[in-house]
Amino acid sequence: MSVNQQQNLDQSHLPRIKPHARTRWAERTPADRPLEVAWRQAQPVDAPAARCSYARLYQPYDALFIVRDGWLRTVLHNDGRLEKDGLVLCTTCDDLIDPIMHDTCPTCDAEQPASQTSGRITITRRGGDR
Repeated sequence: MSVNQQQNLDQSHLPRIKPHARTRWAERTPADRPLEVAWRQAQPVDAPAARCSYARLYQPYDALFIVRDGWLRTVLHNDGRLEKDGLVLCTTCDDLIDPIMHDTCPTCDAEQPASQTSGRITITRRGGDR
């Protein structure tokens, strides 16, 4: 079995689900089916900007399942943000944000750290130490 096949098998198993992910599923989709059913129908996708272990896309709702550290952490709208470099996760709600444009999360209004690393660059706002 190839590494890719093994990775896809690992990704097909439903991880433990955080309450936050269930809440976001209900808020961001019509949620006419259980999250677990949608997970099984979702396809593995590459989402490097999400800094996750892996991600799955449920295409009927364009919902992106984000898994990190063995937990389904959140459900995001796949609105094209994942194709952009330089995004980071909100420290409170795990939604993706642009650290250059936002010092607070547009989803939950949580203030973000003055310095954040997106994996390629480090953003420092308000003249903080570099």
